[in-house]
Amino acid sequence: MRKKRGIGELDGVENIAKIVMFSLLASIMIIGVFSARGLFADGSYFMFQMLQRKGFFVFDEPRIFAQIITQAPVVMAMRAGIDNMSVLIRLQSFGLIGIPLLLWVSALLISFWSEWFWYFCLAFAVTYLTAGFFSVGEYNLAYAAVALAAAILLGERIGFWRLLTLLSMAFLLTRSYEAMVFLGPLLFAMSIYRAHIDEELPISARGGLVLAAFLFAVAAAIAGWSILFPRDPVNLAGAEDLMAVVEQKFFIWVAVEVVVSAILLLNVRVRVTWVFLVVGVVFDALLLFRVGWTSSPDGNYKFRAVAGLLLFVVLAWMAAVSILPWKRGVGIRLGALNVFLLTISLSVSFFQYNFGFMGWVGRLDRVALKIHHDVPMKDTAIDDRGSLYDWGWTDPWLTAILKGGGKGVVLSYSNFWNKQFLSECRGGCLGSYKKPGSVY
Repeated sequence: MRKKRGIGELDGVENIAKIVMFSLLASIMIIGVFSARGLFADGSYFMFQMLQRKGFFVFDEPRIFAQIITQAPVVMAMRAGIDNMSVLIRLQSFGLIGIPLLLWVSALLISFWSEWFWYFCLAFAVTYLTAGFFSVGEYNLAYAAVALAAAILLGERIGFWRLLTLLSMAFLLTRSYEAMVFLGPLLFAMSIYRAHIDEELPISARGGLVLAAFLFAVAAAIAGWSILFPRDPVNLAGAEDLMAVVEQKFFIWVAVEVVVSAILLLNVRVRVTWVFLVVGVVFDALLLFRVGWTSSPDGNYKFRAVAGLLLFVVLAWMAAVSILPWKRGVGIRLGALNVFLLTISLSVSFFQYNFGFMGWVGRLDRVALKIHHDVPMKDTAIDDRGSLYDWGWTDPWLTAILKGGGKGVVLSYSNFWNKQFLSECRGGCLGSYKKPGSVY
């Protein structure tokens, strides 16, 4: 594997940029948990089901490990006797947001002194910052686990703890998300190659890498089976219809950034290098304040699969670069600059969307606390049909959580979903929980 850089070989400006990246991830986590972003869209339905059951809500066997891990903070708190709704909804957000982000932070820490750091920042930017706002999706944990596994495989010496972490990620990924159908084979190849090429590895570590490769193959097989025989055929149809996403300007701009950054990160001195940087900066500017990836549930379902493909492209490029023969510099690279700007650009829109969601939930919370009978959303002061923050069908479940028990919810625009909610919660529910005051 490539030799890591020492402290003396790192430019001070680059160190500051790396610290900014860690601060950025910490800010996303803190703001996401405080704003209870886990309740966004389907997340409120998931939370309601956990509260009603006082336990896990597992509904998709091929994704069971991801669901158990992200729901564990809420379940453990409820079993410990915590009944404060404001605490529980933030624990849900920690499970859905904090745990995946901690895996990304681990990947960045492992690669901190190596050339791979900015590649993983690129991977984070084009996956989490494009499709990660929908925090209840199992793909967030799966993509983070894939990144951490790749960081270990591309890193320096694989000791006991790194090998144990790799095996843990491999086991987790066997039942996490269908994108493992193509990410699994990539990690399988990387594991086998590392076991073959690293002469310093002891026999036990080689055996561990082979076991990890086997688990990645199992993950690919289970994901393939889930795709062929999906729980919900609508999910398969959405994943197949990728052209609608590919044709979107947002995807095209992000794809251009992946290509430009991948080329610049090679740090190969050619005459057109500055041309690539200019192109990258232009598209960084175009992506600023862009929030089109969550414009509709349908669009989000499709883009999360595209985000997985972008992750595959970045990691496959890294695997290829790791065996290229030419040498490159170790100072601040133009690629690092472009990835830094791309991450900042996408983060601005991400934070903008998060604060907007927080304001919308705050308004809905005030309405929920005042009503004592069912009220259609169209009759409230926040009639947000078509809003980026209101996916509609989960309104009754969300307002039941915000009320913390008692009668009266805000009904959705769909009678179908209203009937389903009323069948689960007629006459009030969640009465065993407490919610003192507003959510913020």
